[in-house]
Parts: sequence; C-alpha cells; structure tokens
Amino acid sequence: MIARLSGAIVDILPHSLVVEVGGVGYEAFCTDRVIGGAKEGEQVTLYTFYYLRENSAELYGFFDKEERAMFEVLLTVSGIGPKAALTILNAAPTSMLQQAIAQEDVSILTKVSGIGSKKAQKIIIELKDKFADVLISLPGSISVEAEVMEALESIGYSRAQVQKIIRELPQEVVTVEERIHAALKMLGKK
Repeated sequence: MIARLSGAIVDILPHSLVVEVGGVGYEAFCTDRVIGGAKEGEQVTLYTFYYLRENSAELYGFFDKEERAMFEVLLTVSGIGPKAALTILNAAPTSMLQQAIAQEDVSILTKVSGIGSKKAQKIIIELKDKFADVLISLPGSISVEAEVMEALESIGYSRAQVQKIIRELPQEVVTVEERIHAALKMLGKK
C-alpha cells in the first residue's frame, strides 16, 4: 500500500497531480484545495489512499491525515465511491463536514452535485455515530461557517482558498462578521 508520497509536482491535471518520486511519476486524484495550492516543480507531501478494484487501481492524495481519514470514512457509506467522496470533500472543510453529519444537517451535503436529500440522509444515518464527539468543535456553528464560505466565494475567492483560510482562522473569532473580516485580512496578505 502507498501511504504517502513526497516529491516534485511534475504535472497538474484538472483533477489530479503527478508527483515524481525516485524517477517514477505517481498520479494522485486530489481535492480542489490540493490542486489549487499546487505549483509545478514544487516539493509536496501527500497522504495517500490506494484504491484497488478488479478493473482499476487509483491513488488519492491529501495534504493532511485528517482529510484522508474523512475520505476513508466516506467510503464506508454504501453507494459512495472515491470520486463521490472527493466531491464531498470539495464541498466544505473536513471539520465542517463532520459537524454537519453529527448535527444531522443535510444543507452542506446537498450542495454536492449528485447528492440529493435522500443520499445526504443516508450518509448522515451511516456516519453520525462516528462524529458524535465532534459536536460544537468549531468556533462557530455550521451556519456561521457556511455563511462565511458563501460570502467569500461570492466576492470571487475560490472554494479551495476559502476552505484553507477557514481552517486557519483563530478560534476566538466567532461571529460571521468577525470571521469574514479576519479571513479577508488573511487573504489580503497572500
């Protein structure tokens, strides 16, 4: 099993990166956040998940172990394959997805293309016990985080940029206005 790749990015494709390790190029399907932060020639470390089926072998790459773990948990839901799990991870930061599932909030999941309310409910039913300890782990509620995401995306920031900044916001910043102001300040420095 391939658990981690460290090497230079040699190609950036629409849904994957090619990372050269020891003269071999490994293609890893990645979230938009990973692809959005990638630059050719840059050194990168990806935590990977090797998906093997009868007719295919695919590698999925993530910047952190938490995102890879969430991907693996999503794969335990019947009817959710790796492509759907990756699409769900593109919808919101991992911590927000965990909290949404724990609070049985379908709003984030139903924003994902191909996930209707029935499938969102199924995901929640199958996973809510796994995230019961996550309740209120974020500084704000899910609706606060969703409002911050929508506001920043509406003024032109990409979902990947917004997710990255939301993860970096200080815990003492709680209201929607404070979080948007802090996020804009951080985005302005980059």
